[in-house]
Amino acid sequence: MGKFHSHIGKVICVDERLNTEKAQVQLRDFLETRGIGRAGALASRAGSVLELAQDEVPKGDFSLYQGIKGAMIDLHHVTTLVITMHTDCGRQGGRAAFNGDAEADKEAQRVYLRRVAKRLHEWFPSVTHVVPVLIHIADTNAAEPDLEFELVKETV
Repeated sequence: MGKFHSHIGKVICVDERLNTEKAQVQLRDFLETRGIGRAGALASRAGSVLELAQDEVPKGDFSLYQGIKGAMIDLHHVTTLVITMHTDCGRQGGRAAFNGDAEADKEAQRVYLRRVAKRLHEWFPSVTHVVPVLIHIADTNAAEPDLEFELVKETV
């Protein structure tokens, strides 16, 4: 098991399917094979970074923006930020919000991730690397589904 790196932060959804030991190992292995170590700072929110993709981004005391700024950047001096979004996200209405279309769901998450990555670079110049990761939950009915990971390019 690799050591924690305090300069790496990660934002992930609270969805229990992503927070099993199996899912955490899969994500860690995916990142480590790409040269990204274990995050030393973690933020977990319903919808992950979804609130940062909205037209009007909340920046109050308990917002994700403040969590990233205060805990990750000011306190832990994070320079690499792993941001995740997943398909079948309950905060977005699940797969039903995309009429059951898994590809439309994936594309929506990619759009959100690109938008948030761009904003994070603008808001926090000390963050030199933003790593957008799409987590695809293929079997939406499984309690502990197999997950597919995709490193999303910040530009199309």
